[in-house]
Amino acid sequence: MLNVDLSIRDGDGLGVVALRGEFKLVDAPGVASHLITAVAVCGPSVIVDLATLESICYSGLAVLLRIRKWTRASGGDLPLAAPQAPVRRILDLEHLARSAINPVPTDQHARFPKRHLVSAHFRNRRHDRLA
Repeated sequence: MLNVDLSIRDGDGLGVVALRGEFKLVDAPGVASHLITAVAVCGPSVIVDLATLESICYSGLAVLLRIRKWTRASGGDLPLAAPQAPVRRILDLEHLARSAINPVPTDQHARFPKRHLVSAHFRNRRHDRLA
């Protein structure tokens, strides 16, 4: 049983995987499997909606980075959407917050228009070596 809930939906033609709850070490393999499946089913790019994710451990962050690296190698991307304060702090520590999609109003979480997507390339490539 996962501590984090996952749901997959369509958002303006792109797959959106929403993570809710707490992303802990024990969740890493299950979340990785779901993200890989979402990319395989929804196309080369999938948005990860972090709006309702309460916390993330470094193993969870490593999963997101590993899947992002894999999707980018396949010509896609794995942008992170609407991280809230606790999750944003972890992203800030790893200099990833600037690659997150700006938060959108709550009533628009069902859709992330393509104009909100940010495809950031990091100057410090050490993050890609986590995988």
